[in-house]
Amino acid sequence: MQTLMPLLGDEVVFVLSATPDGKHSPLMLAQVAPDREARLTEALNRLATDLKGQLPFKIANGLLLISDSDAHLALATSQLGAGAASPFAAEIATRYRAGAGWLLGINFAGAAPQRSPSDKASFRTLGLQNARSVFFEQRQSGGDAENSATLTFQGPRTGLASLLSAAGPAASAEFISHEAVFALSASTRDPRQALEEIFAALTGINADLARFESATGVNVTADIAGSLGTDFTFAIERPSLPIPGWVASVEVVRPAVLDSAIRRLVDAFNAKLSPEQAANRVTLKQESVNGRTWLSLQTSLAPVALSWTYEGGYLIASTDRALAARAIATRNTSASLLRSSKFQQRFPATGALHHAAFVWLNSTGALADVAALVQNPAIKSLLENRDPVLVVLDTETERMRAVSRTRLTSLLLDAMLLSGLEEGNGTPRANRTVSKKLNSRL
Repeated sequence: MQTLMPLLGDEVVFVLSATPDGKHSPLMLAQVAPDREARLTEALNRLATDLKGQLPFKIANGLLLISDSDAHLALATSQLGAGAASPFAAEIATRYRAGAGWLLGINFAGAAPQRSPSDKASFRTLGLQNARSVFFEQRQSGGDAENSATLTFQGPRTGLASLLSAAGPAASAEFISHEAVFALSASTRDPRQALEEIFAALTGINADLARFESATGVNVTADIAGSLGTDFTFAIERPSLPIPGWVASVEVVRPAVLDSAIRRLVDAFNAKLSPEQAANRVTLKQESVNGRTWLSLQTSLAPVALSWTYEGGYLIASTDRALAARAIATRNTSASLLRSSKFQQRFPATGALHHAAFVWLNSTGALADVAALVQNPAIKSLLENRDPVLVVLDTETERMRAVSRTRLTSLLLDAMLLSGLEEGNGTPRANRTVSKKLNSRL
């Protein structure tokens, strides 16, 4: 690498493509630096000798091509300059026009593997059966690196992939404080319609659903999904143990119908309990505190009660009533997450006023304090000296796009660090050191 890289130009492309015989051909293309063809040829010949000749390469028209066989190299060379008219090539061209720092694209439509019936059913439920391509890219925008992942479809999104709606104001997120450790906020399609489509895609669920609705007297789509709006946010305000302090704000268009459905579910659950299980009964209580009506669910099966109330068209729920009350007070104040400078400074330069969803992880403040209590070095390194992470999601009829100003390389190394932990002992010290150095430099 040290010998070859100075001889190459500014762009390197790696390609894995299908061949007429049904196999796959790897190809590397690179610009050759001016007046470096002779030195590059000499270096590659030496490398080919070390590899016993297993390095088919060709230099033509200022390009270096390397493949895994002479036949694949000849095929790639014959196609140079011919252009491409596939939708995948058009997507690449669009990104090149906008400027690409680095780009990774996978063409699902051109390389879809054979799937078992169960896999096909899972893909239909997820809405991935018609996925066309996925792109990961990084480019400079306004002096900052903008990282994005785009999933495109052949036709409108379906299944779970269709749950997110077009961009909308995240009013439910106004209940979340600027001190929140984690927040997930989304605007969805009509919940009833979406749930009906998902149930239709799931095979064998209709009979079970009918039995459940008959036993409980609750119509899942009409009474529950039909009572919900299209805006929700879930947040962790305090990283406390064993149960984090969390708050959920959900738009509700028919609160009386939803509460009635919950009562019927509680009654049906209690009716199924045997005398020996009586201690596990669920209690639904309603009480008034400072002029506000609160409902709560309590059972011996859970250490804490779930409480909720309604405010401005939203259900505010938590296992800590004081935290839920604080969320109500937070709305429309400078203490809201949406109004904090830390949150606004992390927004990518997408040009959009609203987004379909966002994910927020504030690794400073309360979460940073938890790092002192963590013994595992790998997890500890993820909590210390880390900027907040904000990922926003935008949707169109045939695509979904996630954008963030956080370096994707950093996120990938963090994920590798966690997945590589040895069970019970963490990553070996040498690996931890290398990972930490890589992470800090990237």
